[in-house]
Amino acid sequence: MISLRTDSAKLSSANGSPKSTAPGKSHALACTLDPDLNITSANDAMCNYIDRSREMLLGTSFLCLIPEGSRNEATEIFNSLSLEDPLAIHEHSIHSSKGTRFLQWMHMAQFDCQGNLMSVHLAGREITDQKAEERLCSEHKQLLEIIEFLPDPTFVIDQDKNVVAWNSAIEELTGISKPEVMGRGGHAYSLPLSGGSGPVLIDLLDEYNYKASSIYPGVDRKEDTLFAEASMIDRHRGGEICIWAKASPLRDSQGRKIGAIELIKDITELKNAKDALSDARVELETRVMKRTRELKNSNEALIEEIQERKHAESMLRSSLQEKEILLKEVYHRVKNNLQIISSLLSLQSEYIRDEKAIEAFRESRNRIRSMSLIHEKIYRSEDLTRIDFVDYARNLITALMAAYNIHKNAIEVRLNAEGVSLEIDKAIPCGLIINELVSNALKHAFNHTSRGVIRIELRPQGDNNLVLIISDNGCGFPEEIEIGKSKSFGLKLVSTLVEQLKGTIDLKREGGTQIRITFAI
Repeated sequence: MISLRTDSAKLSSANGSPKSTAPGKSHALACTLDPDLNITSANDAMCNYIDRSREMLLGTSFLCLIPEGSRNEATEIFNSLSLEDPLAIHEHSIHSSKGTRFLQWMHMAQFDCQGNLMSVHLAGREITDQKAEERLCSEHKQLLEIIEFLPDPTFVIDQDKNVVAWNSAIEELTGISKPEVMGRGGHAYSLPLSGGSGPVLIDLLDEYNYKASSIYPGVDRKEDTLFAEASMIDRHRGGEICIWAKASPLRDSQGRKIGAIELIKDITELKNAKDALSDARVELETRVMKRTRELKNSNEALIEEIQERKHAESMLRSSLQEKEILLKEVYHRVKNNLQIISSLLSLQSEYIRDEKAIEAFRESRNRIRSMSLIHEKIYRSEDLTRIDFVDYARNLITALMAAYNIHKNAIEVRLNAEGVSLEIDKAIPCGLIINELVSNALKHAFNHTSRGVIRIELRPQGDNNLVLIISDNGCGFPEEIEIGKSKSFGLKLVSTLVEQLKGTIDLKREGGTQIRITFAI
């Protein structure tokens, strides 16, 4: 409810000649209230407007005719009436079968000499149309304020194509101020957009226009909204700028068209970025196609190279297999030749009567057997470059014990070289060294009255060295004999083989004999 206090002059002006808006009625609504605001009289216009008989109205509180939400405010107005200020106006809404209606009541209170309220005379009229106009004006004002604060250039025209809104953003875009264009017709809005006073996109909402379509060749329509791109003069930098425009009709609450609105965006940078992106995409696709061809050629060349390498690998594998077969055959023949030499020495020794010569032949046979055994191990091995030293040494010791006719219970040989494998250029010298030193121990270290023990150990020392230790618990090496200076062929051979291994030799005589040989792997 909207309430208004006024003086008598204004009241007389507002109440001049109230007209009823009820169909067929030409009189104002009128009634009289007692001090308790009960109705004491009502005219026919009021009875007809609220569709109640006079008998029903008389004695009824006037507040009951007012919607509950407006009663408190009406009560305050009645209570404010006084002898000094007996006039007032108030308005309220009512709900009827015709929808929400608005009434305006003019009050005139009568008081006695003591200031006591005697009665209140009311005259009312319907102001629904006036309220609708006020609401429309308010909504129109709000719309104009919203349009003004839009960041994008925007203007509005009415049904007669007169400009009714022209915001600051379109002023900045076109250089035309609001006073220059507001209220003007004759396509005044089109001059800055098309360069003439002809139709533009907003005019296509009514009907198809060939002149406007030439300015906006690519018009899209979604229901009753149009979208298009065009170009216009850039008043700041000269030349042209690209714009995107959107035009839509404006309608009232009954859906009747009352005008149209057009919104414009400067999309020059977006257009340039889009064109640059398109150019970049084309360039990228070109590069990708070029690179794809290069990769395809490289892939084909790689496939050809792989095929060639596979062929070369196959040939190399075949060649390697042939060489392995040949190498095994060489080791086999060397082993056979060494065995033949050993057999020849054995046969020759049968015709010799000198014991020293016989011993020399036997030692030579042992040396040949140690080398032959290595070639046999390699020949039977999967790896043609290395041998398992434990297996080789065990077979060598067994052969030496048999050669000197020594029972295994008389002398025990303890071997420790697990996990050690040697290349052939290391295995042959080590085998010959073991052959010489073990043979020497079997011949000279024990008097055969007690059980003898010979220890053979080969183990890593650090990352790059091996140490070979041969020891026994026999009578010990004579003090006057030094390995490097001995005249014995066997000890000279040991010294030579250590030099061949680029190693060192150390002799200890405590508790028997220990010979320690260290060499690089």
